[in-house]
Amino acid sequence: IASGWGILENWESARFPGKSINAWNPAKRCWQQFWVGSGGAVLELRGGLDAQGRMVITGESPALQGGTLLNRITYTPNAEGTVRQNWEISADGGATWNTSFDGLYHRVKPRA
Repeated sequence: IASGWGILENWESARFPGKSINAWNPAKRCWQQFWVGSGGAVLELRGGLDAQGRMVITGESPALQGGTLLNRITYTPNAEGTVRQNWEISADGGATWNTSFDGLYHRVKPRA
């Protein structure tokens, strides 16, 4: 989208659909993702490539019981052209992480 400057992701969970917009922010020298679900959830994440060539973005969200959750999403490119997305959440400031979503992206041909 935006003449190649952004990536629009359309996704659907078991509960609701949503979208994310991803872009490189040259002023902040990082990738940013703005994620929104039709259930009203909103999340902003920032990050970049780590030493292993994985895209790692992080952001905070409110916990249902109060407090703050840390979100860490890691995108790992695989040799066959797929990309693994591993979404982890920490409720203790990053001391421990639990996987929220672990998915595999496959390239598809655009619709005509």
